[in-house]
Amino acid sequence: MDLLGDQHFAAQQPPLFDATPSSLKEDAEELIAETIAAWDSIVSQIQTENATFQNTISPIIQDENVKSQKQRVLTFYSSTSPSKDLRDASTAVGRLFNDAEIELYSRQDMFERVDQVLQQQDKQVVASLDEESLYYIQKLHRRFHQNGCGIAEEGQRVTFKTKMKRLGHLVQQCNKNLNEDKSGVWLGLDELDGIPQSLISRLKQGDGENSDHLWLPTKVPFSSPAITNAKSEATRKRIYCAIQNRMEMNVPLFREIVLLRDETARLLGYADHATLKTADKMMQTPQAVEALLSEIRTAVAPLAAQDVEELLEIKRNEAESRGTTADELYFWDLAYYSARRGEAEKKISSSISEYFELNTTLAKLLSIIEHLFGTRFRRVNAAGRDEAAGSLIWHKDVQMYSVWNVDGPKEFLGLFLASSALVMNYVRPTDTRPTLLSLDEVRKLFHEIGHLLHSQWTQTKYAALHHVDRDFVEAPSMMLEQFFWVEQHIKDVSFHYSHIDSKMKDMWKATLVDQDDTNPPEKPAQLSDDVVFNLARANQSKAIQGQLKEVFFATYDMLVHKPASRAALEALNLTELFNKTRSDVYKVRGGEALGGGWEWGHGQTVFRNILNRYDAGYYSYLLGRVFAMDIFDTGFKEKTPSREAGRRYRDMVYRVGGRQAEMKTMTDYLGHEPSTHPYLAWLQVFACVVPRDMVPNTAQIGSITTETIVGLLSPVRMAVWGLLPIKWRMTRELSACKQRCLQEDGHLVALEVRLVHSRHTLAAAVGEQRVAAPGSTAYDAALRSYFSVQQAAMQPACVVLPQSDEDVSAAVRCLAQLHQGGGESCRFAVRSGGHTSWAGASNIQHGAVIDLGRSAPSSSRRTSRRSRSGWGPRGAMWVGGLTLGGGLSYTSPRYGWTCDAVSQFQIVLADGSVVAADSKERPSLFRALKGGSNNFGIVTRITFETFRQGPVWSGTVYSLSSTAEAAIDNFVAFNSATSYDEYASVMTSFVYNQARGLPVVANLLQYTKEVTGTPAAFEGFMAVPNIYSSTSVASTLATTQATAALNSGGVRSLTYAVTLVSTKEVIQAAYEKWSTSYPAIKDVRNIIFSLVLEPLPPAIYQRHATTNTLGLADRAGALVVAELSVSWADAGDDALVSSTARALVDDIVAAAKSLGGFDPYIFANYANKDQAQDVIRSYGAESVSFLMQVRHEVDPKGIFTHLVPGGYKIPEH
Repeated sequence: MDLLGDQHFAAQQPPLFDATPSSLKEDAEELIAETIAAWDSIVSQIQTENATFQNTISPIIQDENVKSQKQRVLTFYSSTSPSKDLRDASTAVGRLFNDAEIELYSRQDMFERVDQVLQQQDKQVVASLDEESLYYIQKLHRRFHQNGCGIAEEGQRVTFKTKMKRLGHLVQQCNKNLNEDKSGVWLGLDELDGIPQSLISRLKQGDGENSDHLWLPTKVPFSSPAITNAKSEATRKRIYCAIQNRMEMNVPLFREIVLLRDETARLLGYADHATLKTADKMMQTPQAVEALLSEIRTAVAPLAAQDVEELLEIKRNEAESRGTTADELYFWDLAYYSARRGEAEKKISSSISEYFELNTTLAKLLSIIEHLFGTRFRRVNAAGRDEAAGSLIWHKDVQMYSVWNVDGPKEFLGLFLASSALVMNYVRPTDTRPTLLSLDEVRKLFHEIGHLLHSQWTQTKYAALHHVDRDFVEAPSMMLEQFFWVEQHIKDVSFHYSHIDSKMKDMWKATLVDQDDTNPPEKPAQLSDDVVFNLARANQSKAIQGQLKEVFFATYDMLVHKPASRAALEALNLTELFNKTRSDVYKVRGGEALGGGWEWGHGQTVFRNILNRYDAGYYSYLLGRVFAMDIFDTGFKEKTPSREAGRRYRDMVYRVGGRQAEMKTMTDYLGHEPSTHPYLAWLQVFACVVPRDMVPNTAQIGSITTETIVGLLSPVRMAVWGLLPIKWRMTRELSACKQRCLQEDGHLVALEVRLVHSRHTLAAAVGEQRVAAPGSTAYDAALRSYFSVQQAAMQPACVVLPQSDEDVSAAVRCLAQLHQGGGESCRFAVRSGGHTSWAGASNIQHGAVIDLGRSAPSSSRRTSRRSRSGWGPRGAMWVGGLTLGGGLSYTSPRYGWTCDAVSQFQIVLADGSVVAADSKERPSLFRALKGGSNNFGIVTRITFETFRQGPVWSGTVYSLSSTAEAAIDNFVAFNSATSYDEYASVMTSFVYNQARGLPVVANLLQYTKEVTGTPAAFEGFMAVPNIYSSTSVASTLATTQATAALNSGGVRSLTYAVTLVSTKEVIQAAYEKWSTSYPAIKDVRNIIFSLVLEPLPPAIYQRHATTNTLGLADRAGALVVAELSVSWADAGDDALVSSTARALVDDIVAAAKSLGGFDPYIFANYANKDQAQDVIRSYGAESVSFLMQVRHEVDPKGIFTHLVPGGYKIPEH
């Protein structure tokens, strides 16, 4: 019988599923006996001292290779066979194999021989083995050790072995209970409102006292759509509680399992079960796992709280529409209100599943895989299956495929059935209804096929190394999931089932008749681009909930498997711990909130993963996602249809399997150490876009220590409370820039020569170790750390990393001397924090970058009432750029601009001299530096006046855009108050974020005087209905550090600054221009389009107006600094975003002028030089004349005017 057609030949036919209960037992006993005989033969023939790989290890491997597939097939029946007798027999066979393996791998005689072989390799007394063989021996040796061979005392070894067998039996019994589960709940007809008719039609009708009820099984295909759609909260609660309480018989079994795992680990010498299980995994220690969980939990916590608040608001609104109230969200509400939010915000129809009929979706997916990985899937024909009388499959619904390699020879990869089986839990199609997949079911299909492919393509010498470690096993599956959330693939896979054939079309029409739609329009064959776009975004809206689930399960897993002590574990209530941990992670309550106590449900008993090989390893789902996103980001994000990328992944990851350490597989493929950054970007752990200069008036904070000052150099004020993926990686764009090699023409070749010459000249002047060349780690790290992609994309000839003022001086002198030879090679940029967004602000193409922020430790310190800040590593934005541009903070109403707090600057001038400037020494230069940008030299140290600052009342209050007018009224009243509260600071932002799909108003409120309750200055703001508030009281340092942890760039970004007069008419006009502008760019990927209003009252700008150069001494009345802040993802959208932003700014300026509300001053820290915002000229003629004079005195050759294109330049005339 040739099941595979005439064009291909398989060397081996697939296995048959023709077992009987008795044959299962007989075959298992035969396999076990063969292994025992093989091992006995080794021990009897080979003395320990004579053991080698060939005479001891090879026979073990040969036995494993032969029995591997056979054993899997014999135990496979326990979870898949429709026959209860076969399932029971297969479960019994599993116990036989479990007991036999415990006996085998606790054999001291064989362990001694394996240990001898490994020692020979370690001592190099024999020829070295290949890496895969050595890796196999190390794993084999560890397996013996973990089965008790490391226990010295014989009695303890016997105890250990007995307990391990008991443990295996308990796990099998729990699984059997789960597999045999028939639980459910009777629902009355009045409880079915909202549940899809397609599901209701499949439910069993009751009889007797339940004759008017339907039976809803707790199995996922039934309970999930029911709890997601049931409108009655009581119904949802009944279903949820039934799910949580369906395995009461597993409660004592699970407790005994946990206790036995701990006891056996301690017998082996480990502190606990988690320490044992992680020892040979990628994470290696429980502490590393806990650190990962802590990082992710901390990252998602703010958004989790916001998510709960959003869902609760939907619940409140729904209750209000019914004339009731709702004050709390429960676990049984999450799925329901998440779905309602998706329908409302994403406009995703509940009929989307009609585009994902099971068989059609599977066929399309396999087509994508064929294209990517160079394989061919062929469905084994029905005639072949009939001829085999069903023995090729274990159930009539099973589909069987052969898989072939089409790259080169027609290489047979095996059969799904032979090496991989995909077992999914779907509702069976009927004659009137096909199997349609929900979005979650489609995702799971892609995920599970990822496992299948990994197993299918792995090629190892030894069967035992076919599978990877548990904490890597999820990564390939999760990576493949991401393909479905690429818009192109969503559309490619979608296909409305009415277009499959005439029978399917009739089925679809019949569903519409049920809905009284007698003349329906034909459905499009594929989903529209708009719907596909929303579906791709919907993945992100579900990410937080999904990761919370994984964090919860992983946390509980570690808590029960890493107790503080044995006594603590014995005293632990596992049910109470499960429910408390879940509530703590989700910030949602369950039955305990309604009087059920903490033992209202025992969900740990249905936690299959913790029973089945994921014990102390559930974190693998989180780690797998971290790895998956790094793989996808590196290899596929911009080229998912690429055959080259697919084959590279197949060969470097899939085919490697477990034949080497999984971390090596990852680093070999990625080309770098794995990073959480792509994962956090995917998760959209949203950070606030920090305004370009917003730090506290850095050195004015009291009780300052060196550590405090360093912390305070990071941004703390939040102007644009949009939603920005943190740590968005720039690697791809940077790599693209590196590939833009100089062309072979005379001019560019000459330029390249000059660049090399300049770099070596600088290295000679400053020190080779302080000049980073392209391609070096330091050079790449410097580019990656810029806030905006536009800056990061520029490719300097080198990056100078000075370690002292003398280094800065040497670099400036060198570059000035190179200038005498002319050309671009001597131009340079000066970088502090690299936070300004426009290209060239602190980076340069072809020139040198003097990077003050990425070298020696920062020399910040405090003496008396002054603090000094020098160069060195710091946060995303340094005090240098902040101060030279003016600088605002929440303490500015009390102390003025940041630059006004400076008591002394230290600066390297154009001739290389290092000088100080203060009110007595070089007073003109001292004043010029307060707003004069980088026109005079490189500031290396700033000394500030300080003051003491206690806890700060602060937070952001978010409201819907319908409250915009109230926000404007409050802002104008606050800014124009006759008695301005100088302890209060407000920033009002109008934000559109594409990830959320709606505009919001965000008020950042901060109060620097100790206060009880809400400060009076903010009562108007707090009276406006809000959707989220983060107000709290915290120390300045804590607030700063928390904000700095969130603030990262890696996006395309631009800003504009406009100064307005603070009247309602002017602010209202600016808002209206913004609200009519953002729709033009609302579909730009990851767009955040924000208009930020910052008060500029006389209390700030008049306080030291004559001692800085900002030119505001002649102003009166309240002003407003308006910042347009925009970030987005793709270079292809640059032109649209830039033109829309520029048009908006022009419109705001024109409107303000028409209302008499425009001020020409341009705030440097928000300005955009690329768009011709002339900051220095906006200071006025008097300031410009003064600055020109000082420039002539300190830089007569114009080194910092002509060689440093960044910053804002003093006009030449």
